[in-house]
Amino acid sequence: MNLVYLDESGFTGNLPVNYSWIKVGVEKCVEKINDHSIKVNSLCMFNYSNDDFYWATTQSTIDSDMFIGLFELAKPDFDIPTFIVLDNYSIHRSNKVKEKTKEWAEKNIFFFFLPPYSPELNLIEARFKNLKHHYIRKRHFNNREELESNVNNEIFKVCQNA
Repeated sequence: MNLVYLDESGFTGNLPVNYSWIKVGVEKCVEKINDHSIKVNSLCMFNYSNDDFYWATTQSTIDSDMFIGLFELAKPDFDIPTFIVLDNYSIHRSNKVKEKTKEWAEKNIFFFFLPPYSPELNLIEARFKNLKHHYIRKRHFNNREELESNVNNEIFKVCQNA
C-alpha cells in the first residue's frame, strides 16, 4: 500500500523575508516589487511509503479542472493500492473531483480526507514550509517564468533531500 500526502501551495513574486542583517545605524530597507500578477501554484504529493515526491506547477489559479489536470500530470502510475491524504479544501470535495475519484478508485487510488483544521497531520506541510522559508533563497522575482523556474528547481532539490 502507498500512503501519499497531497497539498497545493501558492508562491508569489515577493516571498517573505525571514531574517536580515544590517550595519548598526543603517536603516533596514527591503526592495519589494508590488506586482500581484507574479504568482505560481503547485500541487505536490509526497509518498511516505518510499520517499518519492511528485509535483506539477501552473501559473493559473487552481480550480477543480486545474486540480484534476495537475493531479493527473503529477501522479505516477501506482501499481498497488494508494491512499491520498489531503485536506478539506473545497476543490477537493467539488462535484467534478468527486466524479473523477470514482475513476481513480478503479485504478486503486483512494482519497482520505483529514479532519478539518489539522494541517499538522499532513506531512507535506513541513516540506512546503522548508521550501518557502529555506530552499528558495531569492525573495523577489520580476516575472512569472522566473518564479516558476525557481520553484520547480527548488522543489526538485526538496525531492532529492526527502
